[in-house]
Amino acid sequence: MNKSKMVTITQVEIYNSPLFFTKHWDRFLLSIFHRGFVVLHPAPSQETLNELDKLDIESVSKLHSKSLLTDANFKVVIDQNHSKNIEDLSVDVAIHMALRKAMQELLLRGLVEKGEWDEAPFIDSETFRYAYAMETFVLSQKGVDLALRLQEHLDSERRHNDSLYFSKRAFVVSFLAFTIAAISAWFNYQRLDLYETEIEKIQQKTLEQDVDKRPKS
Repeated sequence: MNKSKMVTITQVEIYNSPLFFTKHWDRFLLSIFHRGFVVLHPAPSQETLNELDKLDIESVSKLHSKSLLTDANFKVVIDQNHSKNIEDLSVDVAIHMALRKAMQELLLRGLVEKGEWDEAPFIDSETFRYAYAMETFVLSQKGVDLALRLQEHLDSERRHNDSLYFSKRAFVVSFLAFTIAAISAWFNYQRLDLYETEIEKIQQKTLEQDVDKRPKS
């Protein structure tokens, strides 16, 4: 989808600088355009994300959230050397934080609209019945227009790169064909030259034999 360079970032860096993702809001625009919407929890914890993952609903699964970041060309890796307890620096929560910061920036720019999650299932607990308080983000008309222009630009760039690739490939094939033809012509010339040399030798030998056969006066 997105042709920008892949950026590797640790979950610790996300916790320390979540605003980093507001600078790269454009990377997420096409992800939403192709997926339709994004569903996020306003204040996720690892426990909440684990429970959402158990619902077996793709839009709130951990894998889906991670794929949204991957679509935007971000790769989150675990920083094992940090002094804090690694359990307090959840990768899943970090990914959620990154997505929320990007969505908030898109919201400020008027490129997405926020709503409630219509598919939120009701959970029965011992004391009360509740639904997960999730938020959805969908592209606004302005966001759709910009996404279409970005997609058109990427498609044009891809066609241009494909054209260059095939042009270079055609040039290489033509060059190889010319080289093979030139080498073949050289060998043919060498064979012809050798053949003419042999003919001259035979003619010379025949001439000498004719001279030897002439009667001596």
